[in-house]
Amino acid sequence: CESLIDKKRDNIKLLDVGCSSGSFLKSAKEYGLTNISGVEPASKAAQTAIESGFDVKIGFLEDINLESNC
Repeated sequence: CESLIDKKRDNIKLLDVGCSSGSFLKSAKEYGLTNISGVEPASKAAQTAIESGFDVKIGFLEDINLESNC
């Protein structure tokens, strides 16, 4: 498993599964991560995160099409 400690923040991909309204995504952005996204099955919570400017898919993890190397 590759350590995140040695990676530059620009090279880290973060997917918040069950991101709700995006509070963890907001913290990750404030930390300096730029490649962040989320997935949330509750459409109202997901919409709040989307309106905050985050890339969030509405649905379950199984429902979104992730690249095979993710």
